[in-house]
Amino acid sequence: MVTKDAIPAAAAAELRRLQPKRVVVLGGGAAVSASVQAALAGYTAGEVTRLSGPDRHTTGAAISRHAFGPGAPVAYIATGEDFPDALAAYAG
Repeated sequence: MVTKDAIPAAAAAELRRLQPKRVVVLGGGAAVSASVQAALAGYTAGEVTRLSGPDRHTTGAAISRHAFGPGAPVAYIATGEDFPDALAAYAG
């Protein structure tokens, strides 16, 4: 996990340990800056991509589309207005 403007030491250490084949940034520039996205390239030999949209709802849709594609057998819908909604669906 990174912040908008930095890669915390613990996250950097874990990226070095894991040596990911690719890195996917979730969220737009307000969540993770372009400079952090560029810095993440130093932790992978593969590409660094971003999944985002103009707001959290379309970002969530982009992530779902990327991860599951069409025809997923189950979908859990959270309002996006308060984070416990999504946490409750995850725990189910």
